[in-house]
Amino acid sequence: MGKFLKAIRGHRFEALYLTTLFTGMRRGEICGLTWDCVDLDRRKIFINKQFQGIPGKPGEFRLLSLKNNKGRTIAIANSLVDVLKEHKYRQNEMLEYAGELWQDTGFVFTNEMGDHLSPSKCIIGSRKSSRLLVCPTHACMT
Repeated sequence: MGKFLKAIRGHRFEALYLTTLFTGMRRGEICGLTWDCVDLDRRKIFINKQFQGIPGKPGEFRLLSLKNNKGRTIAIANSLVDVLKEHKYRQNEMLEYAGELWQDTGFVFTNEMGDHLSPSKCIIGSRKSSRLLVCPTHACMT
């Protein structure tokens, strides 16, 4: 675990990896997480939706309620609050840089233009992404 944490330090997806690791959120939940469901002051994340691919339409996604229609709240540690605050700061920097091209989707984890991430980028532990446990670099993600 220590090697993984050291390897992701400063990585573009560090906050995503740490949030996934320390909350146990599923990939659809982490991709569908929006800032209005993150309360950094109260140290809580409310999970009420998930991001899913649309069957028969590769590369297209939709935001859906959870399967059981029951949300849940996860308490988060101060250290993760700090990570998410830093992530929000960096996301605001990307917004300023992108200007009018920024897509204000409200997602916590986005690409450089504010759009959602593909669920395949939001995972730790799948066969394809298990290399991240050894080498979480862009080269390892392709």
